Amino acid sequence: MTVTNKMTATNQTETENKNYNYPKVTVFSDRCAGCEECLVRCPTEAIGMDNFSWTITINEKECVGCLQCVRTCPFSAIKIESDNLSKQRVELSYHHPKTLLSDRSETRRGITNWKDAIAEASRCIGCPDPTCVRGCPTHNNIPGFIAAIREGNLDKAEDILSNTTVLPDVCSRVCDQALQCEGSCTWSLAGYEPVAIGALERFITENSNIAPLEVKSQKGAGLNVAIVGAGPAGASAACELVENGAKVTVFEKSDKPGGLMRTAIPEFTLPQNISQRVWDSLKQTKAVTFEFGKEINANEIENLKSSYDAVIFAVGAQSPLKLPVTGSNLSGIVDAVEFLEKADTLLKEKRTVVEMYPDAFEEFNSQVKGPNSKPMILVLGAGNTAMDVARISKRLGADAICIDWMSQQFAPVRPDELEEARLEGVEIKFNTTVSSFSGDKFVKTAHLSLTEQTIATKPPKIVKENAIELKVDLVVMAMGFRLDKQLQEKFSELPFRKKTPEMIDRVWQASGITAVKEVKWARGQSVGNLSIARENARLKAGFPITDNVWVVGDALVGPSTVVEAMAHGKNAAVSILTHLNQKASINTNKSDNKDSSLNKVNVLVAYDTRSGNTKKAAELLVSDLSDDSYNTEILPVAKIRLKDVVASDLIVLGTWVEGMVLANVKPAKSTLKWIKSIETFGNKPIICFLSYGVNPKKSLDKLVNELSTRHGTVIYKTAIKSSKAKDKLPAIKDEVLQLVNQYFENKN
Repeated sequence: MTVTNKMTATNQTETENKNYNYPKVTVFSDRCAGCEECLVRCPTEAIGMDNFSWTITINEKECVGCLQCVRTCPFSAIKIESDNLSKQRVELSYHHPKTLLSDRSETRRGITNWKDAIAEASRCIGCPDPTCVRGCPTHNNIPGFIAAIREGNLDKAEDILSNTTVLPDVCSRVCDQALQCEGSCTWSLAGYEPVAIGALERFITENSNIAPLEVKSQKGAGLNVAIVGAGPAGASAACELVENGAKVTVFEKSDKPGGLMRTAIPEFTLPQNISQRVWDSLKQTKAVTFEFGKEINANEIENLKSSYDAVIFAVGAQSPLKLPVTGSNLSGIVDAVEFLEKADTLLKEKRTVVEMYPDAFEEFNSQVKGPNSKPMILVLGAGNTAMDVARISKRLGADAICIDWMSQQFAPVRPDELEEARLEGVEIKFNTTVSSFSGDKFVKTAHLSLTEQTIATKPPKIVKENAIELKVDLVVMAMGFRLDKQLQEKFSELPFRKKTPEMIDRVWQASGITAVKEVKWARGQSVGNLSIARENARLKAGFPITDNVWVVGDALVGPSTVVEAMAHGKNAAVSILTHLNQKASINTNKSDNKDSSLNKVNVLVAYDTRSGNTKKAAELLVSDLSDDSYNTEILPVAKIRLKDVVASDLIVLGTWVEGMVLANVKPAKSTLKWIKSIETFGNKPIICFLSYGVNPKKSLDKLVNELSTRHGTVIYKTAIKSSKAKDKLPAIKDEVLQLVNQYFENKN
């Protein structure tokens, strides 16, 4: 290791590492503050501390070049030069059917033997602050189950997985790991191949017995919850509720559960016995009642509330996106979900695509055809669903072309899906879009234009109009879906936009997941920003959108992935178990309750103070809340994030007035910035007050308006003159205490 002072670095000859198998490490001593951020996150304990200079030391022989220290150092005090020291990734196999026609066999194969499983598991270096866990929407304990594989203990690995996921067999097959756990692996962040986390997860599920669903606690005893939608979000919510003693009724418009996992993902990608496994388990418990063939729309939610303690609305995004181009109203243009549902039936019956839409293929059937003549299906889109449509089209005896106006590097498709489709003969044209369709009654020709795209966040531009004429027999729209219009009309705040907040949690930043803006394995995207945006959406799923109604999955954020929906469903269920299980009266002695903590109200006291007076006032306002009834946490707004708001039942917010009386008097800027960063308060009750020196003017109204705009329910508000606070606070405190007790007594 070379310790270099920045001021003399240009004149210093660095000591060369004689063993080139080890990384070359340079520590800039003038930048190192001795904060030990790197030391506590080094997975190999290669970092130490010089107690005299209070700067770090690095043992190059222990360093593996993962660059965690480089990413987490706040002062850029470390430089590492090395080749890839990670072991070679186990190669995963692909099953290519000899004859595609009518073939339903699973094409993507996992790790099939212990030797390869242990070899791949050994590539994991067991990070103390694992970024892969942050990249996983359900926060699976990835290092934990990988360590169990290294030990040869599949039962332990399965137990670890079951703590956070109910669909490990599904997610290991259909997750886009490159944008989630694997893209967030420390090796990926360092620019190398990540651990094959998805394949190891699949190895566990294929070689161990997944434990049956059983009641683990009585936290939800007495609760009766309605779940609308039998997809991954609904499955996760149902499992969490049942395991905690609650009763569940599942409403599903189809005659079978599974949602899009069953109807929109072909069996060669996700076998139906795998997608149905969790529902088979739920059917075996007496705590779950199924109402199949019963569609519940957004306007019927209120009716359910009268019969159930809570409602979880977990329907998928079902309205397909359509191209606003000439000829889009012609027959023979269908959406992907409709096509995949019909195609699945045909494939099982070993029939061909021309039997799916006889009228559309009438002209094709009437033509004199050669032995290799096949109908042409144009698929609009080049995402994972588009690949499924094209690949199943090949199995139904058609040719298929996928087009997408985006550049390949920015397209939302798994690389392995793309490669498999091409291996099966699917033609994929990126930077290509439809200008118009033509035909008599049925679509016969697609007029295509060429585009270019250089930046992922900016839409492509057309550079050559009507460059290609393509003869087609059927067009399938696989460009994505949007929320049901009725749901958006009922809840105007939907969909919740997944975005990186302005104030990023320090814990996430310190992990180093946000340090790399373009991750090669993640197709050049920022896995840190993607992960934090998903996390905010997951936390949002813990908020009721209205009294005792939770919205999750696609219904909350628009089209999302299986694992995201599953994470939403679990968080909504946890929220119900936490916030609706306050059965006992607030002022009743709970000494006979064996688990009285279940009945406590969580009070979050948020303050923003300049001289300390606002903090003291906030503490006084909640000082008489009974310890038997309330859990109270007092924090400055600078330390409070969305997760803290989700965990609360009541928020007390105190701030101060800034500005000159004759100028712009308003609540403290830092408070307003914090409110905006939270984005939503989930209709939680809020008591707010502010202190002022001379005249608050409309500051209190501004504060209340900011909270209300972000779905905070202000149940009490007051402005207190600083010089008279000692006299007024006792009376205000008694009023607040009485109001809070009354509020929760009425709620229960």
